[in-house]
Amino acid sequence: MSAGFCRLGVGRRSSRLGSSRLLPVDNRRHRDHAVAMASSERVQRALAAASDLTTEERAELIGELILSLEREREPEPGYEVAWSAEIRRRVDAVVSGASRGASWSQVKAEIAAQLAERRRRSA
Repeated sequence: MSAGFCRLGVGRRSSRLGSSRLLPVDNRRHRDHAVAMASSERVQRALAAASDLTTEERAELIGELILSLEREREPEPGYEVAWSAEIRRRVDAVVSGASRGASWSQVKAEIAAQLAERRRRSA
C-alpha cells in the first residue's frame, strides 16, 4: 500500500504538539508479506497484480470487489417488497406535485457541504 492510501482514513496520527493530522503510512515493504500470507495461489497472483496498480486503481478495485460480494448476497426477507413500496411512494409524490425534486447542482452542493462538515468534525 502506498502513502496515498491514508486518504481512505488509514494513517498514523502525528504526536507533534497534539496534532491530529493524518500522516502517510508507507506499507510497501509489507506487500510481499501480504502476498505470501494469501490463502491460495490465485489470491496470491491477484494481490501481486494489484500491487502494481495506482492508489486510485486499487481503491476502484476494492470498491468493485465489495460490490460483487453485495450482488451475490441474498436480499433480506421483505427487501424487494419494501423497496418497491418506497419507489411507488416517490413516484406518486412526483406525479401528484407533492415533490418537485432538486436540481443536480443543488444536490451536489448539499453533498459537498455534508462531506465538508464530516471532515471538519473528524479533524
